[in-house]
Amino acid sequence: MALPAPYQQLVQAFDALPGVGPRAAARLARYVIDDPQGDALAAAITRARAELVLCQHCYRYALTDTCDICAAAHGQQPLFVVAGVEDSERLTGQGMSNQFLLHALLSPVAGIGPAQLHLPQLRARVVNEAISDLKLVLPAGVEAEATAQFIMDMLADVDVSISRQEVNDGAP
Repeated sequence: MALPAPYQQLVQAFDALPGVGPRAAARLARYVIDDPQGDALAAAITRARAELVLCQHCYRYALTDTCDICAAAHGQQPLFVVAGVEDSERLTGQGMSNQFLLHALLSPVAGIGPAQLHLPQLRARVVNEAISDLKLVLPAGVEAEATAQFIMDMLADVDVSISRQEVNDGAP
């Protein structure tokens, strides 16, 4: 007897997540179905998807089109470009709140190009705000190098100083 379609669909949805294979997907599906906390997880996912948007200035998760950090910041230098939410939170905790969040790195294999990273918007922000100092705080690796090089090439005609700093084990 085949498993019910809703169960199979849930397993497939978990399996589609990065870093989750079929066995882990099945465990997660059983957890969501069997555990009383599964309802809380489902509610949290539903609420996050309904209420969160990307700040149209820095691309952090926010409740409005402009996050609280961007609403309070004016003309801060430098601008830090980070790949992930965790890196953004870490820098913000260190007082470096003027950021642009990519949410990923260029990866043609995964179908992630400049538009998915909002790189045209990054260029517009650098130009419109006359950013003179751009810090690329990205992890080590080929995709990060390609992303950094793309950004440097994209801004080659703009008067901006660009430096690269690797993030290792969560520490810039």
